[in-house]
Amino acid sequence: MIESSQEPYTKENGGIYFYGNRIESEVTKADYETFEFLGGVSNDMSNKECKFDDYTGVYAKDKNHAFYNRGIIQDADVESFKYIDGYYAQDKNAVYYSGRRLEDADYNSLEIVNGGFWCQFLKDKQFVFYNETKLTNLDSKTVRIDFPYIIDKNGVYYVSEESPQDNIIFKKVLSADINTFVSFGDYYISKEDAYAEDKNNVYWNDEIIVGADPNSFSIFDNVSCDVFRAKDQHSVYVNGQQIKGSDGQTYKFLTCDYAKDAQNAYYRDDVILDAYSDTFQSLDGLYAKDKNNVYWAGKPIKDADPETFITCYRSKAQARDKNRFYNGSLVVDLLLDTECNQLN
Repeated sequence: MIESSQEPYTKENGGIYFYGNRIESEVTKADYETFEFLGGVSNDMSNKECKFDDYTGVYAKDKNHAFYNRGIIQDADVESFKYIDGYYAQDKNAVYYSGRRLEDADYNSLEIVNGGFWCQFLKDKQFVFYNETKLTNLDSKTVRIDFPYIIDKNGVYYVSEESPQDNIIFKKVLSADINTFVSFGDYYISKEDAYAEDKNNVYWNDEIIVGADPNSFSIFDNVSCDVFRAKDQHSVYVNGQQIKGSDGQTYKFLTCDYAKDAQNAYYRDDVILDAYSDTFQSLDGLYAKDKNNVYWAGKPIKDADPETFITCYRSKAQARDKNRFYNGSLVVDLLLDTECNQLN
């Protein structure tokens, strides 16, 4: 019988149980009456309201011990032990990362340096730490994070990870102005890809986008897409690459896959040849059409009739017109969506 719950711990049948990474296990030597959950992090670091089974690293304590997940933290001072943020905790004697003592960290001057996805940076009066690695090349007094960049008095650095919560790679962003540098880190397609700008240039990750205008540069809200669109007064950019011939002033973002401007229609970063921009419209899935053609993934479907073409309600990859049925770009005899199996 579950008597009470402190995410991700439960008090059950006289014991304390930890539930993390979808595995339940009993907490070692926990005191039933005084046990309390202090805080922790989840698999989804962008999820500010952690779900019960999302937790990967948590702290707790009772009258006798401090705990990380279900294990005792040896030699921790229980009375002063507290959770800081991310994977960090401290007591009056030490700082802890993932339940392990963090060497050389000054517990009297601690400060979490967060940005975007990252909750793994910590600084004190002398050093900056990533997870439990001391970053000796950064100045702790001036360091700031603007996801996925780190800026200090000496420069701007684009940061990528070799693997989750593992080593990080610093790439100095050449020619970046530290006083005006800002990222568009709220808009990203992955943990590491981003646009940024300063008073002189626009950047994709650590590279200058040659010719991009920082004064008119803006980002399309395409967080859910796997392509990352932006524009200035002259052109449109996809994942940092300029789309040749695009018009930044008239460009319209239709879906993750389709867009158009005054002259052209686009499938991702490619111009759709001979498409009519003024009548071009996106449909469900990878379908689109204009006054002359129907398209699947940017390619015309031969002999499809745009006037009567409709996508099926239950499937974004099935469609029909007055003459035929389609599965993607292929003509088929019947559709899996039975409600769509009737020609106009």
